[in-house]
Amino acid sequence: PYTEKDQLVLKTGQALEIDYIGSSQNGIQFRLKDNEGFLTIPFDNVRSLTSRMGDVIYPEAIEYRKSH
Repeated sequence: PYTEKDQLVLKTGQALEIDYIGSSQNGIQFRLKDNEGFLTIPFDNVRSLTSRMGDVIYPEAIEYRKSH
C-alpha cells in the first residue's frame, strides 16, 4: 500500500502524514509538509511509523537497530 507520505500514528490515535528523516535518542525526527525545519517527537508518544512503501519503521525496525 504505497502512500505519498510516511504515516505516523500517535498513542492518542491521531495520524499524521510526514516525511521521516531519522531517529535519535530523543525520538523520531520528521518534517511536516511545507515546513522547512524538522521536528522530533519522543518514542513514548508514538504508536507506529510506517514508510510510504508500507514498511514498518517503528517500533520494530528501530528496536532491532538498538539491540544489534
